[in-house]
Amino acid sequence: TEDTPTVVATLPVKGSVRRMLAANDTLIAVTLEGGIVAYGAPGNPVPLRETRGAAKSAPFGDDVLAQARALIDATGENAGYALFFGVGDGSLLRAVVQESNFHCVGIDPDPEKVAALRQEFDALGLYGRRIALHLGDPVSFDAPDYIANLIVVDPSVAAAYTQGAFPETLFQSVRPYGGVLWYGLADSDALEAAFPGKVAAGAGGHWVRRVGPLDGAGTWTHQYGNIANTLKSDDSLVKLPLGVLWFGGSSHLDVLPRHAHGPSELVGGGRLFIEGMDSISARDVYTGRVLWTRRFENMDTYGIFYTYEFEGDLLETAYSSQDHYPGANARGTNFVMAEDALYTVMGHECYALDPA
Repeated sequence: TEDTPTVVATLPVKGSVRRMLAANDTLIAVTLEGGIVAYGAPGNPVPLRETRGAAKSAPFGDDVLAQARALIDATGENAGYALFFGVGDGSLLRAVVQESNFHCVGIDPDPEKVAALRQEFDALGLYGRRIALHLGDPVSFDAPDYIANLIVVDPSVAAAYTQGAFPETLFQSVRPYGGVLWYGLADSDALEAAFPGKVAAGAGGHWVRRVGPLDGAGTWTHQYGNIANTLKSDDSLVKLPLGVLWFGGSSHLDVLPRHAHGPSELVGGGRLFIEGMDSISARDVYTGRVLWTRRFENMDTYGIFYTYEFEGDLLETAYSSQDHYPGANARGTNFVMAEDALYTVMGHECYALDPA
């Protein structure tokens, strides 16, 4: 049209608006700081209800707390991912969240139960932060491979989930190097049929543990593969066709830029070790989760593995806009790994870091 656009109203907002949507004669704005603001037309008040964090957690029985602690201790970890197939009344899930730093995902075939627990956990301020709930079973949910430090199969569905493809599907998501699949079963016969010779009693049920690496998994311990510089992996597990196991999540800020040819990442014990400009960090090789970061005052990497020098426009994306550095290709690496330690050289000192 020929009309000139004009501002007809300005609405004050506390924070910085990042998303907006319009529905039901209402404008809803979401702020960067986490606020949700709703504007309605005059005479059409917007009903608002604040539930997050409004409720108090119900107390646990000693038996639930003891069971949660036993499951957490069985993994040897205090953080990572825990999957709950069948959530019961939600008390065990909530106890594991309270007693650990696990991010928990519950999967249950009952839509009414899932809806009720979503509201309950949202009122506790846990939903979307430490807990998520989904409808389904082990096969339909199709959890990623090797993601879970802990998988809990609730007594209400445990007997059914020992049948057919369920046991194999569940175990596929258990993390190597100590992940635990726990069934709330008093009797182990059905589980023994699925996992002969691998079942142990614990936490009021029975569990199966994935010990050590996957069969055929390899390592990358030095700049060129291993101490012999063979420049190849001995991994016999990974074969075509390939797929993405995980992506995104952790920042790339603690990773050396590739243009200056920094040392190769190292892999072993289920961990990926990456060198940054002033740090070495370990990631869970199966999920990308940052396990730890060790910072150093002076790693002596500037001018060797990275530089701030550019030719031309800093925003130029062409490969030729940066000076080449031979980096580790010519100078060699400054860190290698063994089974019990990660060694890094800085100046005239050698540090031995605990991989865990």
